[in-house]
Amino acid sequence: MYSAGIWGIAGGRLKERLTGRPVRCTFLAAYFTTYEHEYWGHVQGASRKDYGLATHLLMRLLYHAAGCFYGPIERRLLAASDKVVVHYDSTRQILLNTLPGISEKTVKIPYAIDLSIKKKDGPLPVQNHAERRVPAVTVLCRQDPRKGIGTFLKAVKILVAEGVEGSYLVAGDGIFLQRNKRLAQRLGLSGIVTFAGFVDSVEDVLEGPMCTFFRHWKRAPAPSRFSRRCSGGKPSSRQHATAFPKDLVNEQTALLVPPGDDKQLAAAIGRFMTDEALRRTIGRNAREEYARRFTRDAMNQGIRALIGGLKGIA
Repeated sequence: MYSAGIWGIAGGRLKERLTGRPVRCTFLAAYFTTYEHEYWGHVQGASRKDYGLATHLLMRLLYHAAGCFYGPIERRLLAASDKVVVHYDSTRQILLNTLPGISEKTVKIPYAIDLSIKKKDGPLPVQNHAERRVPAVTVLCRQDPRKGIGTFLKAVKILVAEGVEGSYLVAGDGIFLQRNKRLAQRLGLSGIVTFAGFVDSVEDVLEGPMCTFFRHWKRAPAPSRFSRRCSGGKPSSRQHATAFPKDLVNEQTALLVPPGDDKQLAAAIGRFMTDEALRRTIGRNAREEYARRFTRDAMNQGIRALIGGLKGIA
């Protein structure tokens, strides 16, 4: 049985029911993060100064609810699992903080994803923002507080105040989309930052002379998003967290800055916007790293090794 995260409840219950019966049952759980760790990222990303006291308190309430409800379930699942599949060392550390001693169960395998995007006929809902002004900066992520769009918007305000010309597009839907729009208005960025919401085609959004991808990592990154970004050969600016030293190298495959630091993020984006050689070098390096590490062959080999190792599990 194989399940991801909290959805492994069914697998865990089935294994419990089969205990003592003449049926061999192996329970695998796959994890990127825990609910408690994820919701703490929401608390950190929804600052009172940017989004108000009510929103901040709501995120804290959700964090405590996740800890009280999902926390015990996740610990029970992790304890019942025979193996826990992870793709990043930072995920293993998160799980160790939840259940000490679980490192012997964890198996790290590569990850790959194939994208098949169906484009709709007719005009695109989002016009190529690079046509208006260059260079173009694209933020591509789900709109929730832990992504740090507030930090990005404050970084844009700094760039605008410094007279750095550019076009800024935020693509993606989520629970904080309207809140981020209101924050942009309060920062005086109406007409400067465009919020596209959900878009049908990632490729259409990424067209342009330069795209900076951004995400506010409070946990191990979702590999499908990382793979999509690097495979496009576009330079990336990221807020640094524990996962990145294993996946991105500062000044080589990305520019990394501390989480929540709008000044350093503005400086990093500004470097991309004004240094074409830097953009090309980091974009090329990221694409080569993606082609080397995130392949289906590597993932298949990891899965075969995982299944082969299950033979000794009773």
